[in-house]
Amino acid sequence: MKLQEAVRYINKKEFVSKVAYKLINDWMRFWKPGKKMGLDIEGTIMYQHENHPELVKGDPENWGRRQYKDVMTLVLREAYGFPFRNKEQGEEFKEYLKKVYKRL
Repeated sequence: MKLQEAVRYINKKEFVSKVAYKLINDWMRFWKPGKKMGLDIEGTIMYQHENHPELVKGDPENWGRRQYKDVMTLVLREAYGFPFRNKEQGEEFKEYLKKVYKRL
């Protein structure tokens, strides 16, 4: 039985940026005025973890609750400040991020 390796960051700042900008791009691609929408943030984190081994190493199933919450907080902070051209789109994105943060 192989012992699972804990998640370790090689470049945490770049990893957080990649996750945040993937969320922003998904929001811009799928958003429609008045339509309720949600994003798979955990799935995006796992996707970036698998596709960027130069930034994070370890088993993605080994995220500790505190470590996961820390990454989520950093991602939400970075994504929150993104300046959308469409004001309504930006406001809805910020409201969505606030709801996600409250659930942490």
